[in-house]
Amino acid sequence: MPDWIFSCPGRSYISMNLSPNKPMHSISREDFIVCIRFDLPPTKQEVMGINRQLVAMKDVGYRMWVIPPAFDLSQKEIREIAHDGNQLGFPPSRVAMVASDDLPYGLLRMVDVYRENPDLKTRVFRSEPDAVQWLTEERDQQG
Repeated sequence: MPDWIFSCPGRSYISMNLSPNKPMHSISREDFIVCIRFDLPPTKQEVMGINRQLVAMKDVGYRMWVIPPAFDLSQKEIREIAHDGNQLGFPPSRVAMVASDDLPYGLLRMVDVYRENPDLKTRVFRSEPDAVQWLTEERDQQG
């Protein structure tokens, strides 16, 4: 069974890693927000792979990553994820990252610091409603 299921334009996108040895994730479109959710903490390779999938999708300017509590990568891995994301050529975007626990929250703040793309606005949140509000406010201001 393939790890990636990509639907027709205008419909939700779903990606699930079905291997028993890897964390599962999903990518869905919730209104105008592309939401990436993990059941288990992702590895560096999984995050980088998902970014590549997102670049191939259309209309991904508003993204929300929801990270589980046990997320724990090294500073080097965080820097590599940020650098890789900077090289992918995302269109101007707004990305909310959600982590309720302190360690993942701090690691996501590091991703925010290492991002060097002026067209990419990122912010870390403790709750999904706060993240959605920030994404919605930006969209509402644009028109």
